[in-house]
Amino acid sequence: MIESRQDAEDALVSSDHLRRYHGALYFIDNAIPETKELIEVALRRERVRHVKMALNKALININNFPRQPVKQDNTSENESISQSLRATLRKQAIDEFSGVILHELAPKIGLLESVLTKEFDSFSESQAKVVVLRLKSLFTAIESLRKATNRPEVKEFDLHRLIQSVSHEELELTPSIAEISYVGAQPCLVRTDAGLLSLAISNGVRNSLESLNSLGEHEDPSIILSWGSNDNDNWVSVLDNGIGVSSDIKENFELGSTNKQGHAGFGMSIIQQAMDSLGGIVTLENVNSGGAKLTLRWGKFFEQ
Repeated sequence: MIESRQDAEDALVSSDHLRRYHGALYFIDNAIPETKELIEVALRRERVRHVKMALNKALININNFPRQPVKQDNTSENESISQSLRATLRKQAIDEFSGVILHELAPKIGLLESVLTKEFDSFSESQAKVVVLRLKSLFTAIESLRKATNRPEVKEFDLHRLIQSVSHEELELTPSIAEISYVGAQPCLVRTDAGLLSLAISNGVRNSLESLNSLGEHEDPSIILSWGSNDNDNWVSVLDNGIGVSSDIKENFELGSTNKQGHAGFGMSIIQQAMDSLGGIVTLENVNSGGAKLTLRWGKFFEQ
């Protein structure tokens, strides 16, 4: 167990990946702005995945501290903003923007629907109703995106039960004939924020259901939900045999990116932000047999 800053700094340059991991954990719990450059250097040379996730989480915690004016430096290395800082700035922008939108405009949508219902007898069957529902769906997505920036509230829970509960709820909201299979340890106890993880999983399952539904008639539409845990991290994957994803994977994570009519295109951004808040990572890929695979992975920062 590392108990001092000096020991933690020494650990970051150790040849033992486990010691480097514990060094990173120290800085997750002890956000020290003066060590930011040291951690960034460690992150650039690190090759072990769970250590990199821990270092990223430490940087995010440091960047959440009140920022001091930065001295100008002409070197290209210092001109580039670190990945963790970009994530922190993105989080702050989402929180501020969505807060204003939800406070100022969301109540007016409910008022508009109420007025239209009273003034038009055929409102329930009109195109105006469709537009109002799309607006309400957009505000629900914005609210979910804001929730995804929340600070983690850690507790122990059964990952298997959470996945089952979330997927059943999504099936009720997005009816589909797809068969959902569950593959993983039962129970599988983890310690993290169940709410943030639920946001990520629910949007992943919803994307898969919508992908399968967009195909129309489809032989054996299916989704496989898998999960697991090892000494270093936990993971959840959502595998479907739907339409797959565009060739530009990064584009799918851009806010508002969608190829589905009437959709806000917030799903992957919500997943990305929720996993950033957990100090985890998201990967999305096409599979050779057809369809797509989404993987959520987060370190055991809260289980030490």
